[in-house]
Amino acid sequence: MLALIYHCSVGEKKSENLMRYMLANLTVHLNYKIPLKVVEDTVTYILKNKRDIPAWEVTRKKLEEKDEFEEGDFAIEERSVLVVGLLNAMKTKLTNTKIDRYLNYAEEFVDVKVFLSQFQKNYKKCFEYYMQQGSNYQRRKIFKWLYELIPEIKEKDKANFRIIKDTVLDRLRDLVQIDSEMTRRIVLGLDRELEADAVKKLDNFPKLQLEYLKNILAQRHQGVKIQDDLLVLHLKLLCDLHPDLVVKEIKTHNYPLDECLRICKEKEIQEGIAFFNERAGNVKEALKILIDLFKGNLEKEIRRIEKDGQFIEQNLKEKINSAREVCMKHNKIGDPDSELMWFELLDKILHSHYEFIANNKSIDHALNNKERSPQLDAYRKLNESYSNFIKELFEDLCKHV
Repeated sequence: MLALIYHCSVGEKKSENLMRYMLANLTVHLNYKIPLKVVEDTVTYILKNKRDIPAWEVTRKKLEEKDEFEEGDFAIEERSVLVVGLLNAMKTKLTNTKIDRYLNYAEEFVDVKVFLSQFQKNYKKCFEYYMQQGSNYQRRKIFKWLYELIPEIKEKDKANFRIIKDTVLDRLRDLVQIDSEMTRRIVLGLDRELEADAVKKLDNFPKLQLEYLKNILAQRHQGVKIQDDLLVLHLKLLCDLHPDLVVKEIKTHNYPLDECLRICKEKEIQEGIAFFNERAGNVKEALKILIDLFKGNLEKEIRRIEKDGQFIEQNLKEKINSAREVCMKHNKIGDPDSELMWFELLDKILHSHYEFIANNKSIDHALNNKERSPQLDAYRKLNESYSNFIKELFEDLCKHV
């Protein structure tokens, strides 16, 4: 009956598209049996007349839920589902000649090309089909395909498994650019021992390497121990690409001491140097670095006031609080070394305050006159903050000494 409807519809252009889609949907979604010739003609028609066939609303709604898609994905997805379903229904009758013909028609239909090439066990070509796509939505399909393929061929087809493993490692950069976390899952699926090789493959692409490492280090929250060489590499990349994140990272997680101290010195991350010196027991050196950082930030704030008439207290407060934390952490009541740390910190801050006033005519003018200007008001705020820092330090000293 369906074949009769099909034949009657040929030549009637208005109903031809609808009829062919009716046949395709009946076959794919309702498992209706139709003659092989009808299936073959329908596949050919859909592939060759892609512009005549609108996307179905159900497919549009599904795609709109995705993060990345383009307008062309709607129609391609609908047609691909139908064609792959039809090909699957006739796969026992597929020949290399038919496959070559369909591949020639299926230029835009990546799922169709992958289905046909996978049928021929040409997995590397399938991989390349996905990677050649211009649409992010289409490219991301490679992860689902790999995720399903790898367990299927890992033991049963070791030759092709090796080809896929080598291809993934060779194209690791491109995969990470699409999705670093999904790439890592694929690498682990291939072989858990490959993680170090995967990281090394990205040596020439530091931003991608850092992105990949972030996904590895995320396991720390689950209690997984991370190899020291990966931690050292992560810190080095942070120093190069995001130096502002280094201090928070090393204070939150445990990093190898000697190598990371060397890296912080090499990259001139002063607060990192102070942190690792403190961990190594060189508390006096750590305190000296933090005091110098406070003084350096003070000079920056003075330049900011002169230029913009603005003072940002937090920039100074963070540094002096870091120094106070070191003194508190290593405080021992009655211990001469602890007392010396507190007195040295207070003395250095008092002395820097004296120099700040003595060497700056503007601050002297601001403190001794009621004249208003953005610069003078900012200097008054800075001096007030300085006084509060000294007061808090003195209170700390009285509590801990």
